[in-house]
Amino acid sequence: MNALSFNKVSEKYRIKFVENGIVSWEEIWALRDISFNLKKGEVLGLIGHNGAGKTTLLKLISGAIVPDEGVIDVVGRISVLMELGIGFNPEFTGRENIIFNAKIYGFNEESLAVKIDKIIEFADLGRFIDSPIKYYSQGMYMRLAFALAIFVDPDILLIDDILAVGDEDSHRKCISKIFELKASGKTIVLVTHDITMVEMLCDRVILLEKGRKIKEGLPKEVTRYYLQACQARIKAKQEEETRLLRQQRTITNGDISLYADVESKALRIYHKDKEITNGNGLHSSFLINDIWYEFQADWEIEKIDEGVLKVGMHFDSFIQNIILTLNQGVLEINIEYSVLENNNLDSYHIKFEFADSYKTWFCHDDRGSFDVQDYIDYAAPVRLKDNKVSKIAFIHGEKTEIPSLLIEVLSDLDKRIASLYRRNDLSCERVCFQSSFIVPRMKGFSENYSGAFQAKINFKDKIEESEITDNKLEFIYQLSNGDLDFIFDRGKGKIIYRGNELTSGLGFYTTVRSKGMWFDSSQAFWKVEKKSKNKIECFGQWFYLPILQRWSICVGKKGIDFDIRMDIPEECITELRHSALMLSNNYKKWFVNDNIFGDFLEEYHEEYDTIPFRFWSGNTAVLAALSAKKNFPQVFFKSKNCPLAIVENSESIYWARRFQFQSKTDNKVSLGNKGIFFAGKITIND
Repeated sequence: MNALSFNKVSEKYRIKFVENGIVSWEEIWALRDISFNLKKGEVLGLIGHNGAGKTTLLKLISGAIVPDEGVIDVVGRISVLMELGIGFNPEFTGRENIIFNAKIYGFNEESLAVKIDKIIEFADLGRFIDSPIKYYSQGMYMRLAFALAIFVDPDILLIDDILAVGDEDSHRKCISKIFELKASGKTIVLVTHDITMVEMLCDRVILLEKGRKIKEGLPKEVTRYYLQACQARIKAKQEEETRLLRQQRTITNGDISLYADVESKALRIYHKDKEITNGNGLHSSFLINDIWYEFQADWEIEKIDEGVLKVGMHFDSFIQNIILTLNQGVLEINIEYSVLENNNLDSYHIKFEFADSYKTWFCHDDRGSFDVQDYIDYAAPVRLKDNKVSKIAFIHGEKTEIPSLLIEVLSDLDKRIASLYRRNDLSCERVCFQSSFIVPRMKGFSENYSGAFQAKINFKDKIEESEITDNKLEFIYQLSNGDLDFIFDRGKGKIIYRGNELTSGLGFYTTVRSKGMWFDSSQAFWKVEKKSKNKIECFGQWFYLPILQRWSICVGKKGIDFDIRMDIPEECITELRHSALMLSNNYKKWFVNDNIFGDFLEEYHEEYDTIPFRFWSGNTAVLAALSAKKNFPQVFFKSKNCPLAIVENSESIYWARRFQFQSKTDNKVSLGNKGIFFAGKITIND
């Protein structure tokens, strides 16, 4: 025998909407074409998402509302446990509400007298049974409503998720009572989100979604289907949220897009949805008060339009704001940064890490491969002839569709050092470009210091050599006297005699080794203080090395005088100091005096730092080079203060002859030293 049946039942609501002050009404179907039968003594579970129509279905069973379509048959007395406090008068006491509601259910005074004590005992409200229920907690409401609903002896009990409130003891007590009602043959319809309760109590389950019956059957069968659907829904929602979030962090122009990866703290570039960056993408690192910062920032992302993204990065001691603009195959990078008060910036790097699909590189006068294997702390450096290049191209391998890259640094070119290296950590191979800012250590960058960095990346199928010529004329100074010219180019010098360059590679330069690292004068930031036709006075400073060199260079008709002094304003360890001259490989012979001489061989090492190709070393004040080739005169390199001299070939990237004067410091700390670094002369003799 059926306790209730639904035959093609539908229910709609007329909903009022107010949008921008305009009122409109719309009919919404809460249930649509629902049919099922429930036998006497069965327990039916109704499950589904919020808004699926479960409560509406209970209201139809209870008679609180009537269907707009279809037929409902109900046999027996119905007791309803739905919204908390429904049917209760908040001004009445718990006892008064029991009496009032019992009369609604049709109990007379005699019947109520038998049941009221059991209701009060089960509700377990103590003295509050005689208190107005407006003072009750949700748990007290639930116990009173549940006690009343079960003790009015219903044929059909409707429960709408009310058991979700209340403490654990009350919850267990109510569940136990429902099992008793089930065992006694009562018909129960249960709405709940508690899947475990559904599987324990119910004989059958109906799954509702958007007012329609999706599935009906045994509890485990329906709940399994529901949970799988929930997981799929959650996954789809998460994927959609991720897509929308990624969209807010992505700018696109043509085939190129850039994504701000907040989780990895990296800016990633894609070509046709394939990433061409790798590892940490585009990012920065800096040293403040002897602490390195790289990925510890809090990020704020603002998408200005489809091609412009603003990324704010807030560190403990440093603020960095980046504007990224994609337009017509070019990514423009504009960075503004500032150091918070009471902090000193010691080093600042901008890093570009790209996929290892890029195999070769070239710049204005240099080119090479990323096929390097000598890793030190996961990085294998690529040696550059000139580390102050402003443009460099990354070229992809033949079997790939990714574009070639033309990276161009636009700001502070005289204060930045470029470096290339290959990196391999966590099984992630990538090729890298780094632009390092040379921090003036004499003053330091202290509180409220701010600066900027500008660069751009061109994405092209092919990069012509004509596109990559560096314009460095504003940093080059030419000193002249008769047939002799000396060109000072930011820490290195070329010697030109009667139109022929006698030098090669770095020309004249100095080097300091500190803590196992070599710092060439060509890596320093240089500032010219005085200049005339044949004389220049300038000073240079390195990044991450608290040393300042002051150069005074004077060009005569047959020679160049050098007076180089060094200031060490902070505690610093210097192990070796070199003053060096690289000459053209047109020079074939060398000599120290009449008894010490030899030929330059045509052999050069790639690993100069570990295997120098050395011809002679010893104490002398003069080194000389000879050439049998016309227009290459004798060159004499003289020192007044450095007794140890070296004759060798340079590393293979320069293919040069090298003379060096060296002084050792026995690895002692020098502080406040203002002595002579090198005093000497280069003389030209026809």
